Amino acid sequence: MPNEHRPRPHRAVALALAVMALGLGGCSTHPPEKKKGQILAEALAKTPNPTQARELVTVTIPSHGALADQLAIASGGGANATQLAALLSQVARSSTPRVLVIGGAPALDAAVMQGALKGQRLEGLQVIFAGLPEQEADIATLVRAAGARFDFVSRQ
Repeated sequence: MPNEHRPRPHRAVALALAVMALGLGGCSTHPPEKKKGQILAEALAKTPNPTQARELVTVTIPSHGALADQLAIASGGGANATQLAALLSQVARSSTPRVLVIGGAPALDAAVMQGALKGQRLEGLQVIFAGLPEQEADIATLVRAAGARFDFVSRQ
């Protein structure tokens, strides 16, 4: 085996370190996320009479990783959309018709919100969405199409 080509370990290690550095470097370019308490305080400030104690139903759209999120997106938001649709309908009929939805991953958030709001008439409901600034317009369109009031809180 005199002419057999074998990879050199130091090149593989150097390549792995370079890929990791690029991956970690990308993380530092995003502004830090707000803590849930700060998001909740900002959301409460957007409710009628924010100085009074108000009930605010809060739900988070959970991300379960790239593959699971893609499956949920492909199925129109999946079980998350079904559960959120039922919750929104219930809250809309309550004495405190407002809900805070905290997004997790932009594409998943859009699919879940679209699936949850499809065919709903939610007049009187206030939906406060906490997400990334670039999501605001698209989510606002979905919420308003269902007849609900829309407010936005940035997670950043």
